[in-house]
Amino acid sequence: MFETLVDVVVSRWVWVLVGNAGTVVCAVTGIVLHWSTPLSLADYGAVQLACLACQALALYPVVVPGRTATPQDVTRYAGIHESLTLTTVCGTLLLAVFPGLMLLIFLGGDVDEPPWGAVLFSATSLILACIAGLFAGALVSDKVRARRRAAGAHGGDDGDDGTEGDADTGGIDAD
Repeated sequence: MFETLVDVVVSRWVWVLVGNAGTVVCAVTGIVLHWSTPLSLADYGAVQLACLACQALALYPVVVPGRTATPQDVTRYAGIHESLTLTTVCGTLLLAVFPGLMLLIFLGGDVDEPPWGAVLFSATSLILACIAGLFAGALVSDKVRARRRAAGAHGGDDGDDGTEGDADTGGIDAD
């Protein structure tokens, strides 16, 4: 049982899941801490940095895929990161931010009150951190994949596993 637990903890998708969950926790913590107090730019910066740190944790499997990782593994890790990060940002927007703002509108709160600032600042922090994570994931995965190809990692070509098709015929890497 201990070996199974170790395999799950060191699994690459767990890093992505924990990083994205941490991003949501940081944003919710920002809302809770600043619900009744006015926000300052330093408070917003702290929430933004915490969200970015969690996204960096989620990006870890793409940046460091492992010594035996093939270009297909890097593509798979980047795909896991992309799908979980998009799910995090879209799910949070649809299930928390928009309903929360509608509730604040329904309750008739003044837009200058701290709850509005807390919701908007934390939501903005989460969204910007996820967008930065997505951009960084796309850029880093291309560089790591190219480094794996240049190093001659086994499984060299990206299109030979039968799952990605022949999108690379024009000289542009479209994975």
